[in-house]
Amino acid sequence: MIRELGLAVVFASIALPSLAAARCDQPYAPDVRLAPNATKEQIATLRDDVQTFIAASDIYQACLQKTASAGAPALVAANQKEKERIGKLFNALLSSFKQANVQAANSGNLELVSR
Repeated sequence: MIRELGLAVVFASIALPSLAAARCDQPYAPDVRLAPNATKEQIATLRDDVQTFIAASDIYQACLQKTASAGAPALVAANQKEKERIGKLFNALLSSFKQANVQAANSGNLELVSR
């Protein structure tokens, strides 16, 4: 009985690292939204969230390619599409935010403080 338990532990310890290596965790995309009166810190935080998602997606895709499972190419393609969508959405949002602030400054709606 003890011998069988010992053998089971040895085999499990050999098999578990290979199973852990085959597990790839898909990252979650951040919620890309800015309030009309967003601060520079909020924009920087959102940018960091987007960059973290993109970096995590690269790691996820590399993990999928290492496992070489049958569904890996489809998962990589889906993640790449999501990564591109989030990047484009953030860039468009930032461009829109910059344009709105320039227009507000030109129209006098934005208070500029100089010291």
